[in-house]
Amino acid sequence: DGSYYLLGYAFLGGACSSMNVGMVEDSPRSFRGTFSFVHEVGHMLGSVHDGDQADTEIKDHPGALSCPESDEYIMSSISTSHNRHHFSKCSS
Repeated sequence: DGSYYLLGYAFLGGACSSMNVGMVEDSPRSFRGTFSFVHEVGHMLGSVHDGDQADTEIKDHPGALSCPESDEYIMSSISTSHNRHHFSKCSS
C-alpha cells in the first residue's frame, strides 16, 4: 500500500559538522531501536542506503550502487536476515 515506518532520522555525513544530530524511536522490549540507532549512525558517518547513488553534497562520495538493498545489511531498509548485524562493503 506504499506505507512505511520511519524509525529514525540523521543528517548524512553530519557527525563532524554542525548537523551532528540524529534521533531514533524505540518500542519497549523490541530492541528495534538498537538496529535503527546503528543505521542512523551509519548515515551520520556518511553512508547512504545500500543500492543508492552517491550523495552529490559530499565530495567524492562513493555511493552504494554495488551493494543491493536485498542483501539486507545494516544500511538497507529491509532488516530480516542475519546480515542486519553487519555493514556491507559499501558502508565500511
